Amino acid sequence: MHWDPESGLVEEFNTETGLISNVIYAILEDEKGYYWLSSNNGLIRFDPRRKEFLFFRGDDGMAGEEFNFMAFAKGKDGRFYFGGIDGITSFHPDSVQITESLGVPIRITSYSEWEPESGKMVTRTPELLEKGRIELLPPMHSFHLSFALMSYHQPGNLQYAYRLEGLERGWTLLTEPVLRLSRIPHGKYTLHIKGRGENGQWSTRELRIPVVVKRPFYQYPWFWLLILLCMLGVGFFYYRIYVWQLKRRQVQLEKEVERRTRDLRNSREIIGEQYRELEKVNRTKDHLFLILAHELKNPVLSFRNLSKKISYLLHKQQFDRLMLLGAKLDQTASNAHNLLDNLLQWAKTQRGTFFIHPRQIDLWEAFSQVMGMYQEKAKEKGIALVSGEEWREVYVWADPAALQVVLRNLVDNAVKFTASGGRIWLEAYNEQDITVIKVIDSGIGMKPEILEHLFQTNEWPGIGTAGERGSGLGLLLVKELMDLHKGQVKAFSGIDKGTTFELQFPRSTLPKT
Repeated sequence: MHWDPESGLVEEFNTETGLISNVIYAILEDEKGYYWLSSNNGLIRFDPRRKEFLFFRGDDGMAGEEFNFMAFAKGKDGRFYFGGIDGITSFHPDSVQITESLGVPIRITSYSEWEPESGKMVTRTPELLEKGRIELLPPMHSFHLSFALMSYHQPGNLQYAYRLEGLERGWTLLTEPVLRLSRIPHGKYTLHIKGRGENGQWSTRELRIPVVVKRPFYQYPWFWLLILLCMLGVGFFYYRIYVWQLKRRQVQLEKEVERRTRDLRNSREIIGEQYRELEKVNRTKDHLFLILAHELKNPVLSFRNLSKKISYLLHKQQFDRLMLLGAKLDQTASNAHNLLDNLLQWAKTQRGTFFIHPRQIDLWEAFSQVMGMYQEKAKEKGIALVSGEEWREVYVWADPAALQVVLRNLVDNAVKFTASGGRIWLEAYNEQDITVIKVIDSGIGMKPEILEHLFQTNEWPGIGTAGERGSGLGLLLVKELMDLHKGQVKAFSGIDKGTTFELQFPRSTLPKT
């Protein structure tokens, strides 16, 4: 190992870097700064400045080539003594005659290149000797070069090194006189090969061979220029196609924009209509809650007051007055029942769970049931509830339960707004493709502004002739049920002229009788 005190670097020397042996027994330094090393394969002189070795073996006048460990000495006169298995070798360093250079040339013995077509190395020695340079075409970037140092004295102790100028800076030792190089980058280089004789001296007559590695065609500027021109040509071609398609798409887009604008305009109208419907539904919902809270409050209070009065009269045993309270209690219960029933049926229509199952209905039976329900109530108010005989043979195509709800609400409304001495009557007849049902009263009638919004829950119908309060929910339910039957409901009225409700049921599905 060699240590440089200035740089602090430590360099190791062994057989791979030029020594003839890795076993060193002794080291002596002479007056000139050279180190003399005894080994088991001869004597070595090392120049620390140039980092070069010279080797001396048995034929150089030594007692032997293998020395002993720690068998060395230096005399007062500067003479060196090294002990070996064959005796002692003694000499003065200044008396050793050393030839500073080796003038033996290096000759090429063979040259071969890798041939991709055949997949093997092909000899090219004559071509190399003729041209004096190595030319490698892609992808042939591999070659083998054999050479020899023209020294025939102990040929087994020769060493070689090479350097590829332009790619490598330092020398690389070779273990044999064959150089194998592959995958060399494209470019121009100079291959230097030198040999070292048996005494460690390098030959001054190096072998220099120019090496030219051609680059692949795709790495030349003209190739990329050609590629660029081709790309520009293809780009221009596609540009023309793109422009043509763009114009075509522009026409289609204009048509699509026109169509979507029209659809958007329609959608905005639909959204506006839906928004108005939603506001209407919200108002209806709020009004229904108001109805429910307002209308149930009075029956509940009435029930509470009546219960107190009944308790008091029972305590006083005034049974004649209890009979009068019974009618009042029945009326209150009937009103609450009608309100809750209408609310339930209307909620079903809003949720889409009210399903109608139309069939042929005899209006005589339907009218009789409704009149039976309100005959007593009309009698109490002094109202005549009548019907003619002419509609005994009239039939309607409707759902029985829905028809009962519609007739009950219209008759109840007529009784509520007809004063004592008034008259209510029902009519029915067939007219072309519809069946017409009318509920007519001689009541107090309605103003035109109320009549215009009669089937909307945001309008209060007012207070009945006997102080009855109405919610307007019954008429809204009538409108919903007539819509389910694909029919119509109309109202005709005037102040003090009574009111007529006209129901029109389609007869398209009514079987012939």
